[in-house]
Amino acid sequence: MPINSSQIALISRRPAVERGSSGSESRCLERVSRVMNSITLLKVLIAAFVLSSVLLILSSIWRHSLKSVNRKRLTIDFYLNQQFKKPANSVFFMKTHKTAGSAIQNIMLRRALTNNLSVAIGEGKDWSRLCFSQHFSRDCPSNRHHAPFDMIAHHLRFNWTELRAVMKPGSVYITIIRDPAALVQSAYYYFGWAEYLSEPDFSNFIQHYSSYKFNRKIQLPYRNLMMYDLGLNVDQFENITAIRRKVAEVEDAFSLVMMFEYFHESLVLMKYLLNWSYEDVACFSINTVSRQPNKALSRDASDQLIKYNRADYMLYKHLKAIFFEHLRAFGHDRMAKEVEDLKQTIHEIDRRCSSPMLRPNIPDKLWQQTCKYMSEDEITLSRRILEREKTGTRVTITH
Repeated sequence: MPINSSQIALISRRPAVERGSSGSESRCLERVSRVMNSITLLKVLIAAFVLSSVLLILSSIWRHSLKSVNRKRLTIDFYLNQQFKKPANSVFFMKTHKTAGSAIQNIMLRRALTNNLSVAIGEGKDWSRLCFSQHFSRDCPSNRHHAPFDMIAHHLRFNWTELRAVMKPGSVYITIIRDPAALVQSAYYYFGWAEYLSEPDFSNFIQHYSSYKFNRKIQLPYRNLMMYDLGLNVDQFENITAIRRKVAEVEDAFSLVMMFEYFHESLVLMKYLLNWSYEDVACFSINTVSRQPNKALSRDASDQLIKYNRADYMLYKHLKAIFFEHLRAFGHDRMAKEVEDLKQTIHEIDRRCSSPMLRPNIPDKLWQQTCKYMSEDEITLSRRILEREKTGTRVTITH
């Protein structure tokens, strides 16, 4: 039977004669006492370790919950009854290069034109971009005296602090991403890098990829285009700490990060987030590259792209996981039906707008706000915005 502390105390109070009968017993009891004290100390240390671990885990969960406010808000919005929500008219769309950003921009500018929303416009000849040679600042818009703006949808380099200074409070932040390998291939053909670099074959371009840094003609790097748009500097492309910090900032800043590979699903999520209609988010393909060959990349070429676009791949992997969370929360069957309804809406608009037989029966307003605007490229729509902002009247401009 084990000896407890009260028995040890009782034995220690016995007369010396009784205790002296066995010196070994005394030494044994002393050892037992020391062991018990050690066990007590060990229990205290274990309890302290467990408590500190629990506090650390709770702190981590709390920090993560703060970072995930936008994602949780978005998931909740998917299930809210739309009749209790007002359509959003204050939206910042971060237009990234070669990600179908022009199609989303068309949606935003149409919304601005038909609802008399204020839009930030650039300076001088580069009015369709906002200070793209540097990070965005509140002084970039030529019409900055109209701030705060309802909408920004043109190319810029992301600067969250300065954007919040010119956007209306409560604005919704949205952007779109694409698989980095496909993005680079699209940029290669769209921007004419083959001619500019005398590299007519994309595979050869990838073989010499490490020697290409920055294209000053279009003010873009040859790698990590998405992260560059989102504000990461070229000299930070290999800085893992800076990359992770930027990825975390993007997660915090944007309520929805759409995906090129799930374009229609992204439009459905945006529809619910903004409480817009199918017609509001319907769009046609814009700025596509018809001459881009559909050529599979070799394993070596893929490895090169991953190596030199590490920042974009880290961004893409992280935000893709979040996007799939949204899809799961929305529901597979529900999403499939919504996508089918959206595609049917786009098909019907295309049929009505392109048919000479049906066009005379389309009301002028529908033709103006849907058929005409949906078919116009970003330069034409941006010029409409520019002329309207110059006059300060903010009324829909017609030809």
